[in-house]
Amino acid sequence: MKREPESHDRTNVGAKFIRPLGHLECFQSALHLIGLYRSTIVTCRFNIPGEFVDESAQEQLMNKIEQAIAAAVLQHPFLQVGLVDEDSKCPHWVQLETFDLAHHIQWQLLVEGSTEEYQALYDSSLREQLDTKFSNLQTRPAWRIVVLRSRRNLSHLDLMFVWNHPIADGMSGKIFQETVLRHLNDPISVTESPLLQNHVLRLSAIAERLPPPMEKMVKFPISLGFAAATAWQELKPSFLSSEHSTNATWAPIRLEPYETTQRIISLDSSSLQNVLSACRQNKTTLTGLLHAAVLISLATQLVDKEAPAFASVTALNLRRHMPSSSEGPLEFEADQTMANFVSRQIHKFDEALVRKIRELAAKYRESSIPSNVDCEPNLQKLAGTDALTEVLWATAARVRGEIQERLDLGLKNDIVGLMGLVGDWRSQMKQDLKKPRSVAWNVTNLGVMDGKLGTAEVAQTQDANNDNMPKDVSDPKGWSVSRAVFSLSADVTEAFIHISPMAIKAGDINIEISWQRGLIDDKICEQLTVGVGEWLRFIGQAQS
Repeated sequence: MKREPESHDRTNVGAKFIRPLGHLECFQSALHLIGLYRSTIVTCRFNIPGEFVDESAQEQLMNKIEQAIAAAVLQHPFLQVGLVDEDSKCPHWVQLETFDLAHHIQWQLLVEGSTEEYQALYDSSLREQLDTKFSNLQTRPAWRIVVLRSRRNLSHLDLMFVWNHPIADGMSGKIFQETVLRHLNDPISVTESPLLQNHVLRLSAIAERLPPPMEKMVKFPISLGFAAATAWQELKPSFLSSEHSTNATWAPIRLEPYETTQRIISLDSSSLQNVLSACRQNKTTLTGLLHAAVLISLATQLVDKEAPAFASVTALNLRRHMPSSSEGPLEFEADQTMANFVSRQIHKFDEALVRKIRELAAKYRESSIPSNVDCEPNLQKLAGTDALTEVLWATAARVRGEIQERLDLGLKNDIVGLMGLVGDWRSQMKQDLKKPRSVAWNVTNLGVMDGKLGTAEVAQTQDANNDNMPKDVSDPKGWSVSRAVFSLSADVTEAFIHISPMAIKAGDINIEISWQRGLIDDKICEQLTVGVGEWLRFIGQAQS
């Protein structure tokens, strides 16, 4: 359906409406509008081929990157749309004719400075991007890119892809970076047929190619019992909540200060493979293990009075349930498409389990020598104690079982199926600001990215040109990704702590932990990072 924007939308008169936002898209749009969630980022470290490494080739490098980004944008319709009537019950996607990539791509070149100073630049840029809302949504697509590079190490650059959640879910960030990598390694260089004129990208009609919302593609069967239970959970008065609630009342809901803080846990490839092997032996996954490790860390830091029990969330990728191009009229493959195809699974950890963890930790502390580390005595050494290890694996296996049960149900009784019952998400979220926080943490696992996509085509081109490069030697002309990080901004009303793993195929894994600074003592989240890291390293070494 196409229609002209309302007359009050003076900034975008003449744009064509494509469709209303879907239920999940409206939910995400309201979060951004009110300022409850700002942005999502996937950052990849690109290894630069020899021809672009020299500092004198900086201009050619910038052009190559810009052309690859332009090609990726043209491949994904959600990167080409504007958003009108955001502050209404029914926002719409609109067709844009052109936009200037200079408004979307920012280069930060550290001319002089140490490795530590470059890391400081990276951290400050990441925090700024996480906490900055998107503007000019009617006339500009809601995404931006920051490229960082240091003269001290010209062999790589870090590309931050930052986006507004209504246009895409977390998995889409990985898809975008993979798309850019493929275009960088395309043997038919995009620079041979320039896509840009003075940084301006001209867009083609995308109304037919823009993926519809999930509820238009598939059915979400909802049972009466599930609908009633969910509605009661949302609408019941606060005085009827159980005294031993899993609500995270220790992390109060406040709009200000809105400042995302993040830390990274890194594991090398060998340790990661050992951890994954241990997970398989204990009938769980890395996602289940992370939930269990976070539970132990929080349970041993917070007291029973403020946190008698906990609840957490796992983000679920629903692309497996979306029809592919071979199954219907839709001309896209769901697993290669940027869109919002995500849901969630809630996990609850009751008072008995939490009390058991605290009792085991207390016994260990009593029998141990106090730590010299500036944190709760021996907290960082709890990883590996026999009794807690048993609890860890049992909890991780249970979480994995709950996720599998959810996946086995398909789309039946999925929360997305009830989102259409909310007529105005703005009003709903303003009410949520008055309620206690329902979940403590969220695990969003993007899995593994292939950092060498397209390098085979580069090698074939070189072979055709009689390039006698030895086999199994890294191609100096090919692009590759050696590091990937997934970052989420603070979530004011939902999960207080985000746990976001992302790995490179046959490479390392980075697990980012982020939270809203200033709500609680930041040492709790700092020690959580330490504790989860200790568990992963203990397991990784124990399997060696």
